[in-house]
Amino acid sequence: METELLKVFDSNRIQTGVASREEVHRLGHWHEVFHCWFASSEAGVDYLYLQHRCAMKKDYPNLWDITAAGHLLAHETVYDGVREIKEELGIDVSFVELVPLGIRDY
Repeated sequence: METELLKVFDSNRIQTGVASREEVHRLGHWHEVFHCWFASSEAGVDYLYLQHRCAMKKDYPNLWDITAAGHLLAHETVYDGVREIKEELGIDVSFVELVPLGIRDY
C-alpha cells in the first residue's frame, strides 16, 4: 500500500509530479483523496454514518472515521473514487448518484 503512486500538487492545485504514498505522507505533499459521507433522515431525525477503523490500522486505529474514503491513485480521477465505496462498504454506487460538496483544502 505504501508503494501506491499518487499525484503530487502545489498549493495552487497544479500537479507537479507523482510519488509513492509513503513519500507523499513523509514529506507532507498535497495529494488527492476521496471522501464519501453517507447521511439519511428518518422520521425527522438526521443520521451521519461512520465506520469504525480496525485496531490494526497503521494510522488512527480503533477510531471512528468517514463512511468511505481513500487515496486517488495517480491514474485515477475523482470519478474513480466510488471504488472506495465498493471496497470499504461493498456497495455499488454510481458517481452521478453522489451529491458533490466540493474540494476542501486540509
